Amino acid sequence: MLILKDAHRTAVRALAYSPDGLLLASGSDDGQVKLWDLGSGNLAAQARPHHDSVRALTFSPEGTSLLSAGLDGCIKCLKVPVLKGRTLVQGQGWIWALALSPDGWALAAGSECQGHFWHLARHLEVVGPQITLLGHRWPVNAITFSGQGRHLITGSHDRTVKVWDATWGRIQHTFEGNTDWVRSVGSSRVHPLIAWGCGDGQLSLARLDEPAILGRWRGHQADVVSLAFAPDGRTLLSVSWDGTVRYWDLPSCRERAALNWAMGRIHTVVVAPHGMTAAAAGGEGTVVLWDLDGFGS
Repeated sequence: MLILKDAHRTAVRALAYSPDGLLLASGSDDGQVKLWDLGSGNLAAQARPHHDSVRALTFSPEGTSLLSAGLDGCIKCLKVPVLKGRTLVQGQGWIWALALSPDGWALAAGSECQGHFWHLARHLEVVGPQITLLGHRWPVNAITFSGQGRHLITGSHDRTVKVWDATWGRIQHTFEGNTDWVRSVGSSRVHPLIAWGCGDGQLSLARLDEPAILGRWRGHQADVVSLAFAPDGRTLLSVSWDGTVRYWDLPSCRERAALNWAMGRIHTVVVAPHGMTAAAAGGEGTVVLWDLDGFGS
């Protein structure tokens, strides 16, 4: 286990592994983005590309760029490993979530207004007009692409999860019946499964190919703010403001383990592409990395 104590001076809201699993990016409330060398545990680079809280990070498929988004309404494209870059999108209001399609040809964001997405050309250049996802009545807190990139999944304050066609932005299905705001969404890379977490600690698991809810259960004592599927699709990780990381077996939705490092509210969790490690971070500015099969022991 690797603990990056005081990795940031303010709350860490976003994490992302590089595609090769050798780097970890972290973003915090003070607008700062840091890049960590996981071989040594040392800081590789840092920058302050945002004027407000960084809420989302994602690497390009080849790992040469890092996209960041924040409450300043901007999406930045930062070159790796120097973290120097440019503004891709601006003027979107508070951006809560960001997703890049698996092939790197589409970008999506959830904001205080609606969801939006853009088609991209080579070198992550925006081409064509912005497409607004019309359907949610309240802010879009969470957004992700399906494992094959054909669908876009959004979660909102309006207590719904919507599945969209990722080419034209048309609604294909709406999952209702949630008892609180939808705070997080995740999708499996290998199975047609999606999951989401709500503000009252509830989690849900559903199929994409034949839209149906497979399970709903109360997993945490507070908001479920981030989810991550293991690459093999058999394990779901969830984190909450109750300070815990929980493992769920799929598709049974049974709890396999619960971790608590006494680090206060946890805001984000990610699993490495190779499936061997995971990372979580929260309100105290600390980042924890652990062996996925070792349950953090």
